[in-house]
Amino acid sequence: MFAYPEHEMFPIGKPSHKQNWEIINNLPEDEGTFSGINLSNEKVLFAYSRLRLTPSSPPYMTITASIPEVSVFREAKTLLLRNVVLLALTAAMALIITWLIGNAAILRGLSGLMSATSRLGAGDLTARADTRQGSSEFRTLAVTFNEMALALETRQDELRESADTINAMRIMLNNILESMPSAIIGLDKDDLVTHWNSGAEKLSGKPREAALGKHLEAVFPWLSGQVRTQKRARNAPPLALEKLRFPGGSDIQYVDVLAYPLTSNGVEGAVVRIDDVTRRVQLEEMMVQSEKMSTVGSLAAGMAHDINNPLAGILQSVQNIQRRVSPDLSPNIKAAEAAGCDINTIRTYLDSREILSFLSAIKESGERASTIVKNMLGFIRRSSSDHIPYSLAELVDRTVTIAATDYDLKKQYDFRGIEIVREYQPDMPKVLCSPSEVEQVVYNLLTNAAQAMSAPPGTGRPPKLILRVHQNELCSVIEVEDNGPGMSDDVRKRVFEPMFSTKAPGEGTGLGLAVAYFIVVNSYKGEILVESEPGRGTRFIVRFPTKPQSPSEEPTT
Repeated sequence: MFAYPEHEMFPIGKPSHKQNWEIINNLPEDEGTFSGINLSNEKVLFAYSRLRLTPSSPPYMTITASIPEVSVFREAKTLLLRNVVLLALTAAMALIITWLIGNAAILRGLSGLMSATSRLGAGDLTARADTRQGSSEFRTLAVTFNEMALALETRQDELRESADTINAMRIMLNNILESMPSAIIGLDKDDLVTHWNSGAEKLSGKPREAALGKHLEAVFPWLSGQVRTQKRARNAPPLALEKLRFPGGSDIQYVDVLAYPLTSNGVEGAVVRIDDVTRRVQLEEMMVQSEKMSTVGSLAAGMAHDINNPLAGILQSVQNIQRRVSPDLSPNIKAAEAAGCDINTIRTYLDSREILSFLSAIKESGERASTIVKNMLGFIRRSSSDHIPYSLAELVDRTVTIAATDYDLKKQYDFRGIEIVREYQPDMPKVLCSPSEVEQVVYNLLTNAAQAMSAPPGTGRPPKLILRVHQNELCSVIEVEDNGPGMSDDVRKRVFEPMFSTKAPGEGTGLGLAVAYFIVVNSYKGEILVESEPGRGTRFIVRFPTKPQSPSEEPTT
């Protein structure tokens, strides 16, 4: 198609189709294609080109060519259909391949996470997921999982270290409680036993298994009675009971009881501590006894010196009177004859008036008073006897032989009627001591026991003495135990006081045990103890240090 612009100067050329010409005329490019309708009203594809003499001059000719669209798009449609089919097949294959690859990647990542999760759930905190497999999302999840597992493992290590520390502290605390000589008992708010250490086992005689979880009244009724009134309020003060007499056992035992409430950290209950203070009570009694005896000893020394001088004068005068009336001395006979008397007549008169008996009684009383004064002076005098190696068993046996001669019709006891039981340590080494002093101590203990067993009220048991001699690294020990009536606490605390006696006036001086005490304490720096209960007999325990003090050392009181 050749077309020319409509212009009056160029009347040649008319557009073959006005509509198409308008389309070409409105297109801005000089060359191009467009779809339109030919003269036969067929849809065709036009191609046009404007011709210009110069780029700025108007076109002088437009050339167009057309081809039916059916002809143009037939092959294109065929190619398009083929390409669509190929594209669909390619897309399907791509999807299948992508699905297979993606599924494999997902399964690998998911499988690794599931395996690590299972191990972690089973308690293996070292489980880790593989961060190299699976898709990026699964790799990210694996990294997060590993961080979480590492945090849990670190926390578990911290908890394990904390648990080990707590367990070590618990073991140490338990060892401390078990090593304490005190009895430690823990109670809850209902008085059920929560802790029972070895000291509580030893004191109560109940094993830990039999006490834990049981009511205190059932396992330790004595203690329950002592702390029953303790109110375990939040601010309640501790309950302190001192020097309680603990029941049971052959030996006298004193304890201190301290009960204090537990109300911290939501725990309610109480802790009870029981301490054996028997030794402390004995030492306190000995200190009190020493103070008393020191004071009484000083007083006795002054009294003894004041009494001794006139007493010596009395005894000397009585002795002179007895000599002056004796018919065996020639000066007496001469003096009687010079007075116009017979000495025998004088003796007859003195006998008939019992003057000679009075003189004998005065002499006997004076000698007895002299013995008392001598014993009192012995309280403050240091022994000058030499210490030599000697067997304590032999000394005790020899003293028993001497005591066997002790018989008093007035007091109605005979030492030979007492059963003697000897419990001596075999092959016991000799001890440095003064035999006379040790014999004096043992003799005083034996006579005291014999008189106690004979004194009313009796126990109804045959009198028996148990003599023990043994030694350890620190001291040598003599024990004298009887099955007599025993003594009360008040009497036991004063039994070593000078001039203290439970006998009737005139039957005892109260110096025997005091003398024994001063010999043991002053001469040997030892100790003498007494254990006794009413109706259960008495036991005296004498301890001599293995290395005795020199007699020249100053005594302590």
